[in-house]
Amino acid sequence: MIALIRTLVVFVGVLIATADRGSACAARDFLEEDLRPIPKDPVLASLLQAYPSLRVDAQNGLLVTNDEASVEIGVSSSGVGIAVLKAPSVRDQFRYIYPLDFDLTKRLRAWEDPGRVRNARFMEVLYFSDAQTAKASLQSVAAPSGGAVFHVTTKHGVNCQLASALEQIGPGFTKLFQQIGGSFNWRTISGTTRLSVHSFGAAVDLNSTLGGYWKWAGRPAGQAGKFDNKIPEAVVRAFERYGFIWGGKWHHFDGMHFEYRPELILYSRHLNAAKG
Repeated sequence: MIALIRTLVVFVGVLIATADRGSACAARDFLEEDLRPIPKDPVLASLLQAYPSLRVDAQNGLLVTNDEASVEIGVSSSGVGIAVLKAPSVRDQFRYIYPLDFDLTKRLRAWEDPGRVRNARFMEVLYFSDAQTAKASLQSVAAPSGGAVFHVTTKHGVNCQLASALEQIGPGFTKLFQQIGGSFNWRTISGTTRLSVHSFGAAVDLNSTLGGYWKWAGRPAGQAGKFDNKIPEAVVRAFERYGFIWGGKWHHFDGMHFEYRPELILYSRHLNAAKG
């Protein structure tokens, strides 16, 4: 009898834990969820829909989080090329429109890097300003095949979104999840002083031998050209559905790289909706 009671207690505990995970991990489909009515300011509309914890302080031109951290929204700058990468405003992050189709010809335009432009303060306010806090937020998410395990943040439900993307991808792409480039890593982007999105636990790299990277290919900045893409459209689409943009759509291609930027997907949808 005691053994039976213990078994029931364990069983109930598992059910409760599973229910808790389910309720805390309701994935969002950013390709299908309803957009807010066509807004006067699609940048702010996309940010607020992507990250419900943000609000706008219109009087001071700020985005503000629940814990009162803030970042200036700013204006779209006139800078081009590397100048935009080095010191973008929040609005500059939307300069290059992330394409929702699988057309890789748009990225042939020099510096056409939708999502690669990031405001450093925005990322810190949205996520973390130090490695220790970032590490404390991590959760492991296993790939459906290949043995890969990614360590990503629970902030903004990134772990849940990644798990849903991987579940949709399924076990048929084993090679993509072998020799992975990794996930959480508090580091700067190669050759810069800017923090990588990997620092916040909001990016993953698939098989580094298949993805392709513009610097490894020896291409000069602004002249990255074509690359031999080996990432299937179905995989990219699954990631995009759950809020991850793909570095293979950048001029400075990073074909193994996916990062959680749902605001850019929503922004593209807003612009498409406005066109009718």
